[in-house]
Amino acid sequence: MIPQHNPLEKRYSYWFTASDSTKTVTDYGDSIKMIGSFGTIEEFWQYYSHLKKPDDVPLNTEYHVFQEGIKPMWEDEANKKGARWILRIKKGAASLFWEELLITMIGEQFDVADEICGVAVSIRANEDIFSIWIRSGQDLSVKNSVKETLKRIWKLNDNVFLEYKEHPTAQRTHPRYKHNY
Repeated sequence: MIPQHNPLEKRYSYWFTASDSTKTVTDYGDSIKMIGSFGTIEEFWQYYSHLKKPDDVPLNTEYHVFQEGIKPMWEDEANKKGARWILRIKKGAASLFWEELLITMIGEQFDVADEICGVAVSIRANEDIFSIWIRSGQDLSVKNSVKETLKRIWKLNDNVFLEYKEHPTAQRTHPRYKHNY
């Protein structure tokens, strides 16, 4: 029997970092490792099912899934003028939130899917942090569309704080260009 392949609209790369808060952008660029790329649903599930879930990885671990060819760094050309939505949650639900976010992105469920560069989850001591990176940081329609999709998929009410940071501003507020998300 020939295996069935269900292509995705885009190809994506899965990245991993294990870092600490003292890393600078140079260290960060060296520490980020690509796990692999996928372009079909089957390839996605091969990676996803073999990786530890966010609730099961050590502190200061980060997973990133970005469109192939885009590095999960502010300095990447696709991210330079972008921004990210950030959601901080209590410990214990990161795996569920991560899976919902990944499926939403690779399934092109964002109305502005071409604006989504990638997503990340950062496992920290007191909380877990999700970041949704977009290309056009100052485009209000993109900004609002992504926020509404996040509220829908995660079933967030209006009292939940979603933080929005434009990459150029974030870089300026971190003089040593630390990646704190």
